[in-house]
Amino acid sequence: MARNAAEARTPAVARNAAVFRSGPVRNGNFETGTGSASSGWIGSINNGWSVGISSGTATASYDNTVSHSGSQSMKYNSTVSGTGSISITAGGTIAGNITDAPKALHVIAGQQYKFSYWLKTDSIVGVGTRMYVWERNATGGAVVEYAVNTEVTGTNDWQYLSKTVTMNANTKWVLFILQSAAMTGTAWFDDISLITARNAVV
Repeated sequence: MARNAAEARTPAVARNAAVFRSGPVRNGNFETGTGSASSGWIGSINNGWSVGISSGTATASYDNTVSHSGSQSMKYNSTVSGTGSISITAGGTIAGNITDAPKALHVIAGQQYKFSYWLKTDSIVGVGTRMYVWERNATGGAVVEYAVNTEVTGTNDWQYLSKTVTMNANTKWVLFILQSAAMTGTAWFDDISLITARNAVV
């Protein structure tokens, strides 16, 4: 009887609940690649990540001494306050050539997705760092842009950050932008994930 009572108090899982399923993000764990850069490809075009610094002094690099999982993360270190971003383009810019866009970042219009990543920071002063998502249409035009999280500052151990959104009707592609705005300090990014949510009867 006690067992049945306990089971009765356990809430049932709702039917048609959203079930999240993993999808690949090209080198989202940063395990492939070496080197550093202040502009252009970080290490190699094949590794899928590039950096652009619009102001200040900063460097992005594959770091094999700090990671959330595996053996590497992506490190962004700013020594002179400014703004920069690390973006996944995996072989070409969407606006420049849609056929060269990252196939791992193709999405379905109207589908629900969860974007997530892990972030570690050290002595960040200024506006802070966060991840942005850019939705793009079939020809690479902008649809909408939004932040996964508010800016993070200070010193923090690894923290999980995520946002669930529904793709707009004309969205075909998404880009991840690891943005560090008007800041000094160091940020490490790891385990970037794009997850689809599909209705499932349970």
